[in-house]
Amino acid sequence: MLPMEVISQEAKASLAPRRIYPFQIELSYVLSVFFNQEDTAALTDLLETYATYDPALLDKIEFIIIDDGSAVPVELPKLNLNMTLVRAQINKPWNSAGAKNLGTILASGAKVLHTDLDYEFPEKTLAKMVRMRLLGKRIYKFFIEDVAGNLTRPHPNTFLLRRAQFLEHFGYDEEFAGFYGFEDTMFYRLQRNMGAPIFKLPARYPKKARAINRERSYHSLIRCLERNRPIEQRKRGEWKEYGPLGALSRKMLRFPWELVFEQERLPSTLPKKRPYWERFWPLRFAWGLFFR
Repeated sequence: MLPMEVISQEAKASLAPRRIYPFQIELSYVLSVFFNQEDTAALTDLLETYATYDPALLDKIEFIIIDDGSAVPVELPKLNLNMTLVRAQINKPWNSAGAKNLGTILASGAKVLHTDLDYEFPEKTLAKMVRMRLLGKRIYKFFIEDVAGNLTRPHPNTFLLRRAQFLEHFGYDEEFAGFYGFEDTMFYRLQRNMGAPIFKLPARYPKKARAINRERSYHSLIRCLERNRPIEQRKRGEWKEYGPLGALSRKMLRFPWELVFEQERLPSTLPKKRPYWERFWPLRFAWGLFFR
């Protein structure tokens, strides 16, 4: 290896840590998809909608797309978004538990939003999530605004929580992966039993149902609960005997995956500087020592 004094200035610059466009991610939007029909327009249309939102808001959000082994090639459109595309290298049906675990592990934000392809979030709802502080152990659901503008009750597939809260109790139970059903309800019961209160955001911050083409740009997997129902019943019994963590398989990422694409958007504004932050570490240390 050459000594540093004989390395060019250009080479020295390439060796240094680079952060050309610094930004701070407040919210990781995790979306697992599986396509086995004709195209992936439902995903492209969703991301194109989000690309029209306030640039200052988009600076603080990243979109993590988990391609769960689609039969149709999934490519992200050329948009100025913080985007990551990850692909499962095997086609494991109904692997939403594994996809949610993987998306949360890859998340850069302290807050993580899990949702489905057939929903979108108005700009004011995403902005509300970005502004929220100190979620603690709380988990938030969202009212659904249907295509006619009516509000319906929340769906278990969509929720907001701290990344640390998700991982503290080992995330989703991948023993349910491969077949349909119960992974969402068991996740909520686990979080509730471990002391996480579940709230609904006010109705003025809903998610919206999307009118997507389910015959062309979606999937045709069969929903059948017969395989997973006995697993759910067994785990309920194990909870009563050993506690909720005693029933959890703790299986995580039991499938091969690859990082396909990653992009950081050019931010509209630089983060606010906090030059005096480090000086107050004794106060934070004392708070953590005596109050947590």
